[in-house]
This record gives sequence, C-alpha cells and structure tokens, in this order.
Amino acid sequence: MSFGSDGASIMTVGGVSTLLKKENPFMINTHCMAQCLALCTSQAANQVEKMEKYRQLLTDLYYYFSKSAKRVAGLNAIQEILDSPQLKIKEMHSVRWFAFYSALETVYRSWDALVTYFADHKNDAKAACIPTTLGEIAKVNEGSGYYIKKLEESLKQDESEKWHMGAGGHEISYSETQKAQAIKSRDAFIDNLTEQITARFPQESQALADAFAILSLRGVSFMTAEDLSHYGNNKLLKLLNHYGSDKANVVRRRVIPAVVDPMKTKMEWSLLKDVVQEQQYPTGKLSMLWSCIFKFHPDTFPNLLKLVQLALTLPLQTADVERGFSAQNLIKTAHRYRME
Repeated sequence: MSFGSDGASIMTVGGVSTLLKKENPFMINTHCMAQCLALCTSQAANQVEKMEKYRQLLTDLYYYFSKSAKRVAGLNAIQEILDSPQLKIKEMHSVRWFAFYSALETVYRSWDALVTYFADHKNDAKAACIPTTLGEIAKVNEGSGYYIKKLEESLKQDESEKWHMGAGGHEISYSETQKAQAIKSRDAFIDNLTEQITARFPQESQALADAFAILSLRGVSFMTAEDLSHYGNNKLLKLLNHYGSDKANVVRRRVIPAVVDPMKTKMEWSLLKDVVQEQQYPTGKLSMLWSCIFKFHPDTFPNLLKLVQLALTLPLQTADVERGFSAQNLIKTAHRYRME
C-alpha cells in the first residue's frame, strides 16, 4: 500500500511509483524524509558563503592528503608525537548524510597535528594550491575564529576567562566584525533552511501521512468530553477519503474495493476514544497502544486495525535500505565480484 524511495526520477514521476500506483491506486509514494532533511541542510548551506567556505576547507584537506602516502605518513608521525588519535582525513560526500560530520570530527580531533604539519610545510607547492585550508588553519593558529568558540562543550576556559581548544590548546578570540559576520551567516542559513523545508515538505503532500498520527491518540486521556468528541475527526476524514471508496485499476480495467468501510470506521473511532480514555491505555506510541487494543478488543475495531497496519508499514524513511546497499558495496568490490 505504500512505496518509499530516494526521490530519484526513475522512482517517482513516470517511474516505479507511477507504475505501481496504476496497479494499486491506494498506494502512497513517500520520499525518504531522512534524505529530504539532509538535502534541506546541504542546499541551505550552499547558499551561505561562509559555510560553503568551510565545506571547501574539508574537501581541500582530504584531497591534499589522499594523493600522497608520504603526507599521510608525515601527519601520522606528528599525531604520534603529540599523542593525538591516529586518524585518517575523511572525504565529505554530498550524497552521504553523515559524511560531513564524520569529516569535521576527524579534523577537529586532529587539529593540533594539522596545524603543526602545515606550519612545517609552508613552502610545499601542493599546499600552496589550497589557500583556503591554510588560511583557515592560520586564523585559528593566530587566535581567531568565532565559529569554534560556539562549540562550548569542546572548549576550555582559563582563569582569565579566555577560551582554548581543549586544555592548554590554541587560544580562541574574535572581533566584533567576525561576530557580526557569524550572526549574519547563521541568520541566512536559518532563512534558507526554512525555505528548503517548506519546498521539500509541502503541506498537501504530507497531509495523508500526517493523518495517520491520530491513531496514536496522543493526549486523549486528559481531554474533556467535548474535546474528545472532536479529536481526530478531520484527519480521519482524510484517511477515509483515500481508503474508504472504490478505485479503478486502469491497467487491468477492474474496480478495487475500498480498504475500509467509512461509516463503520467512524463508529469504531468514536467508540475507540471512549475505550482508550476509560481503560487508560498507553497513548503516544502507536505500537504499544494497538498491542493492547488487539489483545483485549480483537474484533471490535476491524477497520481501524487495517488503518493501523497501513500506518505501521508506511516507509517514512529508507535509511535501512541505503545502509544495506552500502554494506553490499563494501563486501562486493571490483576484486570480489566473482565470490560465491
């Protein structure tokens, strides 16, 4: 009854979901919400010059070290001398959700070693090709950087109330100009993020998936009789408009009967609210509530149970599937494709 995908054109418009919907007109197509959120943040950051500059810094660092085993060995030697973690500089992938954080965390944990390395390689011609990286590192080495100060949980303050990266690390200071630039970038990012979320999560496309939320009956235990009588009625109507009427299968030229009976579902809904409030069943989590309903009232709410089954199988995110493909690609490489 539902289909989740990464939003690729082959999966959506005129693709797999369109073909499936012709076979089953009740089917709901959802774009993985985890990926939508990742796209919202990345696209919002792309439009902020300061944030794009920091992202380029991570990319420059990765390619500088990935092209030379000698540079990696030099960095590792410094990490060992400074008793820093022996970490490899990671690549930031735009299509991998956690790649940015992973790359940033590696740079942060290796910061002292990186500063020391580039201080010893100022005349490296290859390093000169990445002025963004050297420039940003030099700024922190000289003691500026408002963004880093915001990572308060990772910073230490000495007796004179000055901030440092870790105990005894580089001193962090900032000017009022830098502070104003940071606030401006932050506000721009928030505005861009709001626009992206509005565009990628339009109200009309989320209405049906959102309507399933009423089946958890969150908060009904504390409602008055009047509020209880009105609770969830509008959203139930949205579900019934989709699942409560016959639909035509244009491919096989036949009519597919409705999933639920609208009139009986409304009666069950009215009764369910009273039962849940009277019996004080746990609300808020769909699976816990309906485990109780199914156990103690298996034959009382047949139509609502069908809607619950649809809600529990609604693929709001496809992260598990993506992880499966990632694991497959790690195992089945170009050198292993003949493994049996």
